[in-house]
Amino acid sequence: MDLKLAHVRVDYGETTIIHDVSLTLRRGMSMALVGPNGAGKTTLLHAISGHRPLRAGRVTFAGQDVTRWSVDQRARIGIGRSFQGIHLFPHLTALASVTLAVAARQGTLLGRLFSRVPRQWVEEAHTYLAQTALSHQANKTASAMSHGDKRKLELAMLLALRPAVLLLDEPTAGMALAEVPTMLALLEEIKASGAYAILLVEHKLDVVFRLCDEVVVLQQGSILAQGSARDVMADERVQAAYLGGTHGDSA
Repeated sequence: MDLKLAHVRVDYGETTIIHDVSLTLRRGMSMALVGPNGAGKTTLLHAISGHRPLRAGRVTFAGQDVTRWSVDQRARIGIGRSFQGIHLFPHLTALASVTLAVAARQGTLLGRLFSRVPRQWVEEAHTYLAQTALSHQANKTASAMSHGDKRKLELAMLLALRPAVLLLDEPTAGMALAEVPTMLALLEEIKASGAYAILLVEHKLDVVFRLCDEVVVLQQGSILAQGSARDVMADERVQAAYLGGTHGDSA
């Protein structure tokens, strides 16, 4: 199931942030979006997930034009999204949080969920906690977790939605150096499964080199270079774009 962007343009008011971007992301493929500060990486994820409308162009997924679909509609057909900032329920346990994500995938209302939770949903939630190395944290509230474990919990909740596409916006952001290898190993396992198409915004280039088959460099909202990580990072234009800048995104 391919995700395709065709001549996408995104504006904020009178300012164009994304200029005529076209990309194709296939199942089993991992692609990184990198670029100087303000290049438009997060804005492009917003456009794909439905959080920002397009001024021009199209987004298609599995042969369907989803350009005008809502965030919820896109999530239901398999476009999953994480954010730079962590989005969790601070007073829910890890198990309850992931169970909630399983219930959301089933279309269950919150009131019904907390009145009676099917055993199979709880068992399924346990499998996602195990997949993200959080089984030992099942009964801990999100607010009591370390930043790294919060990141893993967010990933567990995302996987519980059973997406086909993972849009990951700096999944290691804010993590201590000692926590990054665990998250990287989890992402490598997810990639190795071949079950997902992954589009990753990440400022740590060692993560990009290990995880991504292809790298797309954005500069001022346009594609500057695209190809393998080594070829792209050897490009003189890319090196010049990074001089004096960072890999974050203020957009």
